[in-house]
Amino acid sequence: MTRVEAAIQRALVDWFNKTYKDYMLTATLNENSRHNIEMGVVVGITDLLIFARKDDILHMFFHELKTKNKNSRISPSQVDWHKKIYIPKLQASNTHYAVSKGLSEAKKEITEWTTSVRLGAG
Repeated sequence: MTRVEAAIQRALVDWFNKTYKDYMLTATLNENSRHNIEMGVVVGITDLLIFARKDDILHMFFHELKTKNKNSRISPSQVDWHKKIYIPKLQASNTHYAVSKGLSEAKKEITEWTTSVRLGAG
């Protein structure tokens, strides 16, 4: 994660925690080292996981954050995770996956998802 991506993620997490108090957001901080993989780190998983519960159903949003820079794109390991893990094992009516470029696009994606889950803002 670049410094710019980290700054955007900090701002997004701060906004999210102030806006959506009935949801849970966690960061994966995916460091690709042998020790971390042995400890359960999943290489390529999204930067953020957001959880919401509605009518005893758990809804999950897998969110990858990138900068608006034209060179900012998902890595081969992230493409691999999406194809080999998310689509066959996790994709369902109660899950959502998105890649956003920049803070405003990320906020828009999250707002649209929370509206679709119908829990609304905090």
